Amino acid sequence: MLFSSLTFIFIFLPVVIFTYYLITPKAKNIVLMIASMFFYAWGGVSLSSVLIISILGNYLFGLWINKQHRKVSLTVGIVFNLLLLGTFKYGNFLVENLNILGKHIGFQNIKDPGIVLPLGISFFTFQALSYLIDVYRKETPVQKNFFYLAL
Repeated sequence: MLFSSLTFIFIFLPVVIFTYYLITPKAKNIVLMIASMFFYAWGGVSLSSVLIISILGNYLFGLWINKQHRKVSLTVGIVFNLLLLGTFKYGNFLVENLNILGKHIGFQNIKDPGIVLPLGISFFTFQALSYLIDVYRKETPVQKNFFYLAL
């Protein structure tokens, strides 16, 4: 679903806004979280798992950075995020180039993994990296509420 689609403008957005203003203040973030995940899943439910893994991983890395082994935990968090981004953004490219190289030196082709690029992976990965770096530098407090971090 695109922001400019009729489904978003005339169905999804009015329902979310209407629901948001009808519920208690404590439930507002939960509704926004559910609506956000539903919106993201609209583009592909299986790709939502990448977003959820990223959120969960960065939540845990933020807590770890705040407690102990700050440099190690930041480094592992950065590697986690870059591997996630690199796998989905450059995995097919890497396999194609390895197959071209392998053809010239006699290696058997690697099967094309057919990796689908999740929508917005660069955006949410770089947002997560900036969060981890800010927590490391103590420019922002660690977010102890999972839902707030996910939002």
